[in-house]
Amino acid sequence: MSTITERPCIRGCTLRGEHFATCLDRDGQPTEGCKGCVPAPARDGVLLCNRCWGRSLGALYDAPDLVGAIRARANPLKAQVFDKVLVSGSRIEGIPAPVNADFIEAADALTRGLQGWARFIEPASVPARRGLRAGAEADEAREIVLEATTVILDALPTLANDAVQIVELCRYLLDEIPGEHDDECLARGGGRPAPGCTGCKVDREWTVRAALAKWPLVERAWFAAQPCPYCSLRTVRVTPARRLKDDTVYECQGCQWTRTDADDDGPWPLVFSRRSGESLR
Repeated sequence: MSTITERPCIRGCTLRGEHFATCLDRDGQPTEGCKGCVPAPARDGVLLCNRCWGRSLGALYDAPDLVGAIRARANPLKAQVFDKVLVSGSRIEGIPAPVNADFIEAADALTRGLQGWARFIEPASVPARRGLRAGAEADEAREIVLEATTVILDALPTLANDAVQIVELCRYLLDEIPGEHDDECLARGGGRPAPGCTGCKVDREWTVRAALAKWPLVERAWFAAQPCPYCSLRTVRVTPARRLKDDTVYECQGCQWTRTDADDDGPWPLVFSRRSGESLR
C-alpha cells in the first residue's frame, strides 16, 4: 500500500507492483488487471520519471544511427511502393529491384521532425529547408540528424520542465502511434491488422519509437549454420553491429576463433550469412 508523497511523472507512469489501498481486496490482492496504480515520481529537477528520462535520452542518442541505418537500406532515386504482389514477367536485366518506400518516407520524416524540434529550440541551428536531399548517403543523413539531436539534448533539461513541450517531445520520441491499415491488411488478419503490421497506409505518423520498432538497431546474436573454419564445429556466434559504424563480430564458441567485418582475410559476412536451422534457398 502506498501514498503520494512526491511530484508524479507528467506522462502518467506508474510503479509496477505498487498499489493504493483502494486497489486492494480483503486478502491484500490488487484489482484484477492492475499492474501498479501508484504514480511514478518525477526525478529531481524535471517533470519526467527516471524511466521516461532515460528512454528520452536513449531515443535521442539512437536517432542519428537509426536514420543512417534506414537510409543505408535504400537509394531514394529507386524507391517505389511495393505493397502489392508483382505479377509481371521476369525482371529486366540491369534494372534495380524496387525499394520499400517506407525507408525513404521514415528517414525523411524523422529528419524533418528532429530538425523541427532543433529549430524550435535554436532557430539558427538547422537550415530553413528541412529533410534529406535526394541521394543523401547514410553517413550524411546521420550527421544531419546528429546536429539536430545535439541541440535537443542540450536543451532537454529545460524542455523537461515545460509541461506542454515535454509531453509533445516524449510523444514524438517514445510513443508508437497506431497506424491506419488498408482493407487488404485487415483481410489478411481476419478483420484485424496482419501480424507484425504497425500501419500500412501512406499517411502513417513516424515517431522515433515507431521506427525503432520496425527497424531495431540492436539485433539479437545468432548462430550461423556454417561451421567454424578453424575447428569445423557449427558453433560460430554472430553478433550484429550495435551502431552504424560498428562491425559485426563472428566468434566460435568452441575454439574462440574470432573475426569481424573489418578483417579482410575472408568474406565473413557471406560465409556466415545463413542462420542455424535455416534451409538453403
